[in-house]
Amino acid sequence: MSQPIRLLDKMRMKVEGNLHQPDKQHEDGCARSGISSSPLTQLHGKRTEQADGHQSSAQKKRKHSNHGNWETDQRQLYNLRWLSCLQEVDVKQIPDSEERVLIGDFSKACILPIEDGKHQDLKYISAHTVSALLLGEYEHVIHDYVIVDCRYPYEFNGGHIKGALNLYSEEQLISTFFSGQRSPRPRKRCRVIIFHCEFSSERGPKFCRSLRRMDRNANVYPNLCFPELYILKNGYKEFFQEFATFCEPRGYIQMHHKDYREELHMIRRKVRLVAGQRRRKGLFQMANGH
Repeated sequence: MSQPIRLLDKMRMKVEGNLHQPDKQHEDGCARSGISSSPLTQLHGKRTEQADGHQSSAQKKRKHSNHGNWETDQRQLYNLRWLSCLQEVDVKQIPDSEERVLIGDFSKACILPIEDGKHQDLKYISAHTVSALLLGEYEHVIHDYVIVDCRYPYEFNGGHIKGALNLYSEEQLISTFFSGQRSPRPRKRCRVIIFHCEFSSERGPKFCRSLRRMDRNANVYPNLCFPELYILKNGYKEFFQEFATFCEPRGYIQMHHKDYREELHMIRRKVRLVAGQRRRKGLFQMANGH
């Protein structure tokens, strides 16, 4: 006499049966190969039919209910696979996404060639690329650019890239790029901003992230006023070593130079003091557009 089959066994047999049945047209759009029903599957089907004869009406009702839930779960699984396939296709259709990184508002690929750098969330460019920018080799695609030197004033005065702005505090960053009561609107013209410090390891990346954070707070995502931000890889030190002719004056003063220790401590104390006052008074509301 046949023994009743547990619900778990029936669901397992159902899964095995689907794996051996010929495939129909799936909603997920992904290619699958059809496999004919095996004798083992047929045997499971006969055992299931025999077990049905010994089940009560309540057991059969529970069986059909669980079977319906299992089919619903399978359809949801197919839909997830279908969405995954669509997402993969969309990513591949983005122009140049495999070779270059998208700018901050995801509207296009970066114009300048990207280098590997210390921080994965930032986009680095080489000293050679900056020199090419200064020579006008990108003027046909870049309408405007700003080089932000984040070093302290005594470093900047000892030698800097021609045309660079010296911004070493977040207050200066706000007053330069968000000077009015209203924050600047996103531009259609291409504007590139390049940050650097002595080695582009701390101060440059810090201010680059600060500007991006202010820009995000001032706009509706993903719109940005300054979507194309870069870091000069290895900072002013490497640039001066390779392209001193683009520096004025032609010099390089280290941050920890022994002749400027007192000035370094004074500037750091001032920056910390002003930053504390800004946090207490909520001056970041200016960056939020209020």
